[in-house]
This record gives sequence, C-alpha cells and structure tokens, in this order.
Amino acid sequence: MFRSVAVLFLLLETFGFKIKYVVIIFFRWLVAVLIKLTLALDFLFYPSKRKKKIISPVFLIGHPRSGTTFTHRFIMKNCPQFNSLCLFDFLFPALTAKRMMRSFKPKMEKTKLDKLYDPKIHKTGFFMPETEDVALFLRYFDGLLSWMYFYTWKVFKTQDEFEIALNKRLGQKKFISYLKRAHHRSIYLSNKTMFSKSFALIFNYQHIVKEFPDAKILLVIRDPLFAIPSFMSLVSGVQRKLNNLDILSDELKKRFYNNFYKTSLYYYQKLHQIVSEKKENKNLLVITHKEISSDFQNTFNKVIDFYNIDRTPELEEAIALQVEKQASFKTEHEYSLEKFWLTETAIKQDFDFIYKHYNV
Repeated sequence: MFRSVAVLFLLLETFGFKIKYVVIIFFRWLVAVLIKLTLALDFLFYPSKRKKKIISPVFLIGHPRSGTTFTHRFIMKNCPQFNSLCLFDFLFPALTAKRMMRSFKPKMEKTKLDKLYDPKIHKTGFFMPETEDVALFLRYFDGLLSWMYFYTWKVFKTQDEFEIALNKRLGQKKFISYLKRAHHRSIYLSNKTMFSKSFALIFNYQHIVKEFPDAKILLVIRDPLFAIPSFMSLVSGVQRKLNNLDILSDELKKRFYNNFYKTSLYYYQKLHQIVSEKKENKNLLVITHKEISSDFQNTFNKVIDFYNIDRTPELEEAIALQVEKQASFKTEHEYSLEKFWLTETAIKQDFDFIYKHYNV
C-alpha cells in the first residue's frame, strides 16, 4: 500500500490531481488483494501442489524491443514441452482463482486489448504469452513497468541516487520467489518445463541462479540505436493516455526521456557485466537481434540445442516458414531519434562498450 501512495503523490506532484490516478491505484490495490487472498486459499484447497518441483527452468531476458517477445511467442507456439505465463495467469495466478474464472475464459479470449499498446508495436491479449514484468507490476506495483510509467518522472539529484532507486525498484529478491509460485501453479498438472520471459530480470540474475542452480538463461542483445527509441516510442503511447504527454512542457518531457535513456544505459551496462563475468557458463547463451533477423535458421538452432528443445517435424516446418516470412518482413513501427532528444553520435559514444564486444 505504501508504494501505491508514494506513486500517487509523485503523480500528483508532477501533474496535479486527476481522478484516473486514484482509479489506477484503487484497481491495483484490488488486484493485489485478490491475488494474495486466492494464493492463500490454494494452501487449503490444493495442498498437494507443494509436492511439485520445478526442474531445469529456462529464462529469456533482454532489453525491451530486442526481439525477446518474438522469440518467446515463437517458442511457445511451436515447442509444446514448455509452459509460459500469459496475462490471464498474471491476474489469476492462484489455482483457486483460475477455477473461479473458468466460465469467463471464452469471453476473455475474444476480448481485444489494443487500447493498452499500439498493436503495430506490440500485440497483446489475455491468453498470449507475455513478459512477466506485468505480473510483478500487478502483484507489487513495482518493477520495470512501475519504474518506466511513474518513477521516470522523478527528479534525481545525482547518478548514485538514480542507480540506487533503479536497483531498489527492479532488483528485489521477492520477485523471483513470487514468479516461482506463479509458475509452480501453472505447471501443477503437467510435466512441462517452466519458461520465464522478462525484461528486468537481468537485475535479478544472482537471485535466479541461487533459486534455480540448473536454470538455463538466454540473453538477447539489440543495437541500442534501435532498441532505445523503439522502447521510448512504445511507452510514449501509454504516457499519452496516462499523462497527456504531447501537451506537457519540454522540461517535463526532457526529464522523462533523459531518465528513460539513463535506465537503458544502466541496463546495458548490467547486461554486459553479467556476460563478461559468466561467459564460460554453459547455462548462459547470448544471441543478438541481428542474428535473429538475418540468420534465423542457424540462430534458432543454437536456441534449440541450448534449451534442449524437441526437434519435431512441426518445429522444422515452422522454422522454414519463419525464414520465408523474414525475407520480406517490414516493420510498421516508425520512430525518430530527434523526437526523444537523442542523437546517433551520443548513443554510439555512450554505448561504445556494446559496439566493441557484440556484433549488434
């Protein structure tokens, strides 16, 4: 509750009173209470679930707009050995809640959620595989989504203050414990392997390997020159609806975009640090967006071997079809650096450590 109040005061201080802020806080509080209550009821109605163990889970992590969503959804569509979470699971992680919502699922399957994000940039739905940062946002009102929607409007006096706040919001140990419980329930009645996809779990890397020593972690890296403005463009659409972004003063917009840029820079630094320290780890694989888009066949073969994916005829056919699609693919998502007060020169200078070590 304290985090919700803190966010509310931040919004009020920055933009003034708007009734929708109160509605957002109330809705989040209601969802959190429902999640917590139904998870507690599981111990009463599903006592045997505690005997189920998660073995050799797999993780997919990368900066937003780096190709992780495409990779995630391709795997979930064509590799039935894995089980991933969707928005429905984020809202109703408990077995008790899933049972209560069974009769509503057909209607939810037909419900479009295009108002959340521009479908040209990111398609979403109640039963489409989704990033688990959403689950953390709904449960704790914290993590990456809370940071990029709210805390990026905050004034940070020093870089140290900024980094401490960022790590505090994104690197909490309880995030891994909660996701473990959510996945535990999702694979309760199956023999499938846990598949976790998140952007911000790069900040929880040490917690992951401690909780799951046998986990396999795939990191995806994209050229910051494209990933960062694409990410800013995606979130700007939400900020237009939430805070009337286009009519705000240049001072406010520059603060927002500057904090956003510093977030991405720190993210890439964190990612590079982990890769440098763990490059000999056989449970860590690094691929680039460039490899995915220009050589999907060979790149996905690496993923198959790394994740021990069953190489079925259906999967081989899906890979061949995807190679054909990518030959003529053209994105509908358009954006410019100037719109976000960015320049190619500055990005290449700030992210020189990425360009030196990765073929992005």
